[in-house]
Amino acid sequence: AEMLPDTKCYFISVKPSPFRTPFLNNIVLFNKYVHDLIEFKKNWEYIDLFTPMINELGLPSNSFYSSDPLHLNNTGYALLGKLIRDKINQTEDQIDKNKILKVNISIICLQKILS
Repeated sequence: AEMLPDTKCYFISVKPSPFRTPFLNNIVLFNKYVHDLIEFKKNWEYIDLFTPMINELGLPSNSFYSSDPLHLNNTGYALLGKLIRDKINQTEDQIDKNKILKVNISIICLQKILS
């Protein structure tokens, strides 16, 4: 982020897989640590995948995982994709539209030069 100051960076929290339930407290602490670390950095955004994957008992929900309790199923990937899209759309609303226009024009010019 320091070398590309206008680049937006996203951190996706560690997911609470049922396989890693014994480490749930460590995952919570790690996610909080990273969240607090980047909360006031202008180029960083935190995407919370952890919270929506926890059931009413405070445990990882099996509904987001395939037959093994570690890898996401289609529902889990759909949630992940939605959270990423929502955060990017929210972030784009805050970005200076002139910068986006300049970047798009630069890309078009570069494409014409290279073709």
